[in-house]
Amino acid sequence: LATSGSIIDAPQTWARLRATCRTVWLRAEPEEHMRRVMEQGDRRPMRDRPRAMEELRQLLELRQGRYGDCDRAVDTGRQDCAKLVAELSAWVSGD
Repeated sequence: LATSGSIIDAPQTWARLRATCRTVWLRAEPEEHMRRVMEQGDRRPMRDRPRAMEELRQLLELRQGRYGDCDRAVDTGRQDCAKLVAELSAWVSGD
């Protein structure tokens, strides 16, 4: 189940998810987040927002403690997708 990062802003939903699922924080640097959004062709985060990157940094910093409640954190900016999937698959299966 994939959720948006804002799920942690809904305490009851976040608690339910953590009680019923394994949670993984797919961590990335703010620049990486922005690059991925831009590559998808989505300009909304920056449209009419000259401080968009600063706002993203503040948001990630604000949420970092709650993201830290995840069962696992994986830095997605430093490895390729296949390696990431293999690592998470091994964790889920207990290897």
